[in-house]
Amino acid sequence: MAVAPGLAEAHIVLAAVRVQAGDRAGAEAALDAALRIEPDNVAALLRKTTFLVERGELPAAVEVTSRAIAAQPGNVLARLQRAEIRLRQGDNAAARADVEAALRTAPGHAGANYMLAVLQVRAQEWRQAEETLNRLGAVLPNTPEGLLLMATVKQQLNQTAQAIDAAQRHVARRPEDPRGARLLAALELQANRPRNAAEVLNNLVRRGVQDVEAYDLLGRAQIAAGRPREAAEAFARADALAPGDATRLARLAASRLSIGDFAGMAEAAQGALRANPAVPGARLMLAMGEIAQGNVAAAEAELGRLDDAQRQGEAAQVLRGMIQFIRYEPDAARATFEGVLRANPDSVPARLGLARVATSQGRAEEAERLLGEVLQRDPGNAEALGRLAATALAGGPRAAAGLALLEQAQAANP
Repeated sequence: MAVAPGLAEAHIVLAAVRVQAGDRAGAEAALDAALRIEPDNVAALLRKTTFLVERGELPAAVEVTSRAIAAQPGNVLARLQRAEIRLRQGDNAAARADVEAALRTAPGHAGANYMLAVLQVRAQEWRQAEETLNRLGAVLPNTPEGLLLMATVKQQLNQTAQAIDAAQRHVARRPEDPRGARLLAALELQANRPRNAAEVLNNLVRRGVQDVEAYDLLGRAQIAAGRPREAAEAFARADALAPGDATRLARLAASRLSIGDFAGMAEAAQGALRANPAVPGARLMLAMGEIAQGNVAAAEAELGRLDDAQRQGEAAQVLRGMIQFIRYEPDAARATFEGVLRANPDSVPARLGLARVATSQGRAEEAERLLGEVLQRDPGNAEALGRLAATALAGGPRAAAGLALLEQAQAANP
């Protein structure tokens, strides 16, 4: 510096040396000195912008890059630097104007094309984004989030196999990135492979990644895979990371109910109701838990706390029919379940309830027909399968009919 203290370039070189030495404050001071000598020095302005962005001073960073662009309107780096700042600010229109200006100067610039694809995704211009990403060719996998962006685009274009391939490649490169794991798991769920989805997310959490959305999605994948106990564990981890979310607590309550953890279900359902008294299903789960424990009066009390619309819904009416059946009021229960079926022709719970009533009234043929209809709608329904299997194995006059229904279910869902 003693050789040429009046040269802006000398201060820029000094700034680079200080950055390498870890003296960022000294480096920025050197850049400020360069800009006092030469206010429109583009190299100094762009380096100064980096420090401003690091501190989150985005309006000031835009002002500094604008000075660089005014000095050199065709400077692609300056255009892209300002576009990136405007992306952070959420000013997509201004960012796009800078990116398109950069592409007019350098149509094949990889960074400019990548940023254009990001903006096209934000605008949900899926087909255009695909075309832009394809232009990147072999460069795409080497961009930090190129494969993740491509997977997102392919998902929106319903090109599931290509989306999964891109997401798998991103996860292989960045296994600790929860966004990639969540996207791949969602795609596996979309392809009806919940066990694959669960494995993807388990691999993520085994790395120590603490991500609320990943645990929540893991819980849903485990439910779809028929693993309610593992689902309850995942939902509990999500709640531990971000306590008090009504929707997640309701999911936790449902999974605990399905494994017979009535105390845990009640705790989660009550927590959901404290967070949001209108959260769907929480009070119904409390009622189901009371019924499962034989507390019919308590179940009725929970149903009584529902508003009129909820009380007339399918789930509440099925519970009402169950209570009537438990109270040895089969005719009333039949009327309730039949009413549910009129309003909800595909209802599985109402069919199961009506089948129980039919069995209690000695109407075996009607019960079998209803259980067969359940299997048409829910091929893995344990109660319907179990009851029809018991009928087939009993060897009585209804054995052949029970076996025939099971064979029909098997043929329809091999």
